[in-house]
Amino acid sequence: MVRCIRIVLFAFILLFALLNFYWSGNSKVKVSLRSTNETWQNQSSRPDKEEHPETERMQADVEIQHGGVPTSLHSVEASGKPTISLSKRRPTLSLSTSQDTPNVPDAEAHWFEGYDSEPEPQSFRAHTAKQKLAQKRKRILKASEIRADHAERVAKWRRQYKPKPEDAFPPVVPAPQEYSFGNQTIHFCSDFQFVLMQRSAAQGDGEVLLQSFTRYKDMIFQHKGSTGNDKCSLCSLEIHVKDPDFRLALDTDESYQLVLPGPVDQENECPQGGLAGTATSQSQVGALRALETFSQLVTFDIDSNLYKIKSVPWIITDAPRFTHRELMVDSSRHFLPLNTLKAAIRSMSMVKFNVLHWHLTDSQSFPLHFRSAPRLSERGAFSPAERYTSGDVADIVNYARLHGVRVIPELDFPGHAESWCNGYPQVCPSQTCRTPLSPVRPTKDTPNASNATFELLDKLLGEMHSMFPDAMVHMGADEITLACWQSVQSVRDWMHKNKVDSNTALAHELIRARGRTPVVWNEGWEATGSRLGKDVVVQVWTAGEEETVSVTMKKVVQGGYQAVLAHKGTWYLSSMTTVWEDAWRTDPCADLTVAECKFVQGGGAAIWGEQVDASNLETRMWPRMAAVAEALWKGHGRREGLSVAYQLLNVSQQHQEDTARESFRARLHAFRCVLLARGIAALPVNIERGSSKATAMQSPREPASCGLL
Repeated sequence: MVRCIRIVLFAFILLFALLNFYWSGNSKVKVSLRSTNETWQNQSSRPDKEEHPETERMQADVEIQHGGVPTSLHSVEASGKPTISLSKRRPTLSLSTSQDTPNVPDAEAHWFEGYDSEPEPQSFRAHTAKQKLAQKRKRILKASEIRADHAERVAKWRRQYKPKPEDAFPPVVPAPQEYSFGNQTIHFCSDFQFVLMQRSAAQGDGEVLLQSFTRYKDMIFQHKGSTGNDKCSLCSLEIHVKDPDFRLALDTDESYQLVLPGPVDQENECPQGGLAGTATSQSQVGALRALETFSQLVTFDIDSNLYKIKSVPWIITDAPRFTHRELMVDSSRHFLPLNTLKAAIRSMSMVKFNVLHWHLTDSQSFPLHFRSAPRLSERGAFSPAERYTSGDVADIVNYARLHGVRVIPELDFPGHAESWCNGYPQVCPSQTCRTPLSPVRPTKDTPNASNATFELLDKLLGEMHSMFPDAMVHMGADEITLACWQSVQSVRDWMHKNKVDSNTALAHELIRARGRTPVVWNEGWEATGSRLGKDVVVQVWTAGEEETVSVTMKKVVQGGYQAVLAHKGTWYLSSMTTVWEDAWRTDPCADLTVAECKFVQGGGAAIWGEQVDASNLETRMWPRMAAVAEALWKGHGRREGLSVAYQLLNVSQQHQEDTARESFRARLHAFRCVLLARGIAALPVNIERGSSKATAMQSPREPASCGLL
């Protein structure tokens, strides 16, 4: 009787499941259930009939047709009370034991790992001791196969990404535009010197180059006690500068030519005083770039205890593709000490970056001290010690100048200006609408209106110009919520009386650069449109709705504005997922015509400070910033950067790019060793591929050469 009730109950559950499955989708399930009275093979696990009279063997045959695609027939055996679970996405049949028969093994079959995947039928029979042992052996074998497969994939990955020394050529980052080389090696004299030629012509600012000579000698010749080879070796590098005045600006000529001779065969042909290389440039900044290239060509041979340059004679003719190559650092989210900023300037000059974009203020803090508005830093800084004085700024500007780097300050307003309200609440619309800064000012229609915002801006910009000599000043204007003004009654009434909309009011705040070239983020340009003058430089970091960054760049330059790229997806080094290959592949002139590209000043890397401070700034920079430098100085997609043989063979553009990428990969590995030798904390180049947790920020995986990580 109990057995009949069980079968009827099971048939009722099955019918309910079939109807539910039919109503939920175009699926068909066919199940036939049979009861068996097989003898238990494993007597030790046989349930006692007297204690468990309802326990029996059951077998089900299931045929599932899901979405019109029939599967093969599956059979399942189990003991105890059966349960069926059928769903639209994952059809499943489970035959489980009853709660009162704990010694009877369970069985469960899942036919679909995923709806779109090919079904993999599995057969589960009663778990005997012999079958358990067989399954255990199978699991061990499967685990060993997985480990072997993983080891093979790792070995393949290492073979694929292991750099070859011969591919790291030329051994300079960023690569020069044009160069020729030989197959000889020249050694250095023990008393090698940098010599500034025509010194009387360069006396106007010759101390920049003279100080750089000391810096580069310490950087190149680190091994003390090296002997030097005085038999007709390289004894000097002569620096020829045509323009005697030192000048740092957007249009500064950074071109140079570097000539390094090969060794002579006979000693009687050796000139008196040894061999000399020459570096010729139009400006002293160009000479600094030549010195950096020269320093990366020098290697040290421990066996001979000599410094040398391989592949001489070298003739390098070089100039940057873009004149604006920047690193943006953020001192407002986390305060960056002066030595941290100097270390960043020192290292960025090693890849010929020429602009430090200093993001000084934001919603979180206002660390720059102004004598004309002291309460901004007194009440807006994180602490009294975490502030910059005018003397600190002068120190940073001068240090950057010695490295050929301009400093462009950014006061981010009228958005991101909550920290201004701490010291001067009258410049904020209200306590609930603290940013953008209030646009209210006296006009003929509202002569008695407050002028607090513009009086403060005039004071800050006037004092800033005395601290920062560069012709450009960044006004911020990113992520502005203009609707906030409409929520404040006094601001709304002022705009209504003066017939001024929010965009026009915003434009009026952004044009107060006091004789300097203003720079704004692309949101400020998008909000104000043609209201901004053509002298404004637009820095593009993101795109509008349903646009790409390259489309936004195209709109900016087609509007007649100069543009600078700071690509959020590929050049934001504060992101731990930005990889060097994407940074290297990015082109500021992508999708632009030759004429449109002339409006692009360049671009740069950005390191925002939400999760970056003095402890990890350098590791966020290196080695990925070298890829940005390569894109801005050389550019990866230019055909003249590839060999003539590839051009004659008309190899596909994709193959050319692959070749250029692998060449840069090898040079990047070698350059990381250069950075580490110079005391720069550069992380490994390689990243794990094919993982959702892939990150460009990882420690060395194993003991290995610096050039293999």
